[in-house]
Amino acid sequence: MSGTREGALKTAATNKLRHGEDFYSRIGKKGGSRSTPTGGFGCPNVSADCLTGRERASIVGAKGGAKSKRTEAKRWYEKNRVFIEDMIGDGMSYREISKELNVGLSKLYYVMAKYGDK
Repeated sequence: MSGTREGALKTAATNKLRHGEDFYSRIGKKGGSRSTPTGGFGCPNVSADCLTGRERASIVGAKGGAKSKRTEAKRWYEKNRVFIEDMIGDGMSYREISKELNVGLSKLYYVMAKYGDK
């Protein structure tokens, strides 16, 4: 029943029974008391020259998004591209190709979807 409304209600009732009626208030207070006045993306000393939380979050998100996280998969595909194309030409399935190249089927699906049709 996990992930359903009924399960959540039963869990809430159990938590209140075990830990007291104010259980959710106490854990919410703990999290709120640990947060920063600016919401986590502000400067240590709150002043006018600091970026707002939204501006800083935008800058940090752009830096993280600019870094490629799939270069290993791309290099692997470029190294094995000729073999893969030959095997597909011979009528082999992705499952057979993944066994032949000793690679997981999900990785093969990913690289073919990302780089295979180009």
